[in-house]
This record gives sequence, C-alpha cells and structure tokens, in this order.
Amino acid sequence: MEGIFLLPVFVMDFLMSLTLLPWCVIGVGFLSMLYCTTEEKYGFGTFSFFIAYGLLDWLLNWKMSIYAYHNPKYILIGLATYCILGLIWSICKFLSHMINLKKEYQKKKENWITGNSQWSKDIAEQKWKEEKREYNLPTFKEATENVIWWMIFWPYSMLLSFMKDAIYNFFQWIFHTFSGVYKRIYNSIIAQFD
Repeated sequence: MEGIFLLPVFVMDFLMSLTLLPWCVIGVGFLSMLYCTTEEKYGFGTFSFFIAYGLLDWLLNWKMSIYAYHNPKYILIGLATYCILGLIWSICKFLSHMINLKKEYQKKKENWITGNSQWSKDIAEQKWKEEKREYNLPTFKEATENVIWWMIFWPYSMLLSFMKDAIYNFFQWIFHTFSGVYKRIYNSIIAQFD
C-alpha cells in the first residue's frame, strides 16, 4: 500500500527534474560564457554555446532548425540586429580600451619622469620620448585582436564591463567611506614600532 503513495512522489520528482534540467543547462551555459569572456577563451565559449544550444534543442524539443527553415526573414532580421549591436558595442569597447591604454601610458610616463629626478622635467620628458623603454605601445594589430570576439560575444562582454565597473565603484565607495577606520588601524600599529 505504501508503494502506491510513493509513485506520485516519484513522478513529481521526475517531472521536476525535467523542468529544472533546461534551466540548469541555461544557467551553466550562461556562466560558462561569462567565464570564457572574462578569461578571453573565446574558442571554448563558442564550443560551450553550441553544446548548450544542442542540449536545449534536444531537451525542450525546440526544433529551431525547422523554425529557421520556415521563417528565414525573422532569422535574418535577428542576425542583422545582433551584428549591428555587436558592431556598436565593439566600437564602444575599443574606445574604452584605448582610453585605458592612454591612462596607463600616462601613468607609466609620470612614474618614469618622477623616478628620474636627476634631470629637470623637460630633459626627463625628452629622454622618455627618445627611449620609451619602460612601456611598449601595442601595434594596431595587437590593440584590435579582441574586437571580433567583442562583436560576437557582445551581450556577455557588455554585461561583464558594466558589472566590473559597478562592483569596483561600489567597493571603492566602501573603502573611501571607511578609510578613517583603516587609517586609525594603520596609525595604531605603526605607532607600536617605536
């Protein structure tokens, strides 16, 4: 008699697993794409995308290839929109990348000039222009090596860029808010060195 009552529980567990499995595949696929975009492992990201798509097509019986065959106009509009948005994002991302490169260059230059205080500032700047040993500027090819991948993976790249900036700014705000606490701790420990 107990077996009869356990059967609905087993059926419900089985149905729940079928319902949750696609969401698990979507979640793992999404996290995998974020990881691959972060680590610039775009080949693995592309591979994992197609594996996740194949699993979802099989698990949910989507039959996307049949839909694409019967509705090519919508597929082409979707692909064109995706490519245009990817192009716009890659331009924004490249501009941001070059601005960060310029800031990094200026910082290295200032550090080099202040580190060589035996010369006047004008002479140090002239030597920097002549030598530039501390910092090699990338070639155009090196600077643009990720642009194609930014176009292809633009949703993940955009999400990561915004998340990284927001998270960094949040923790920077926390640090500045509590910098007095850090300063007191620092001063109390340093005072004990005397």
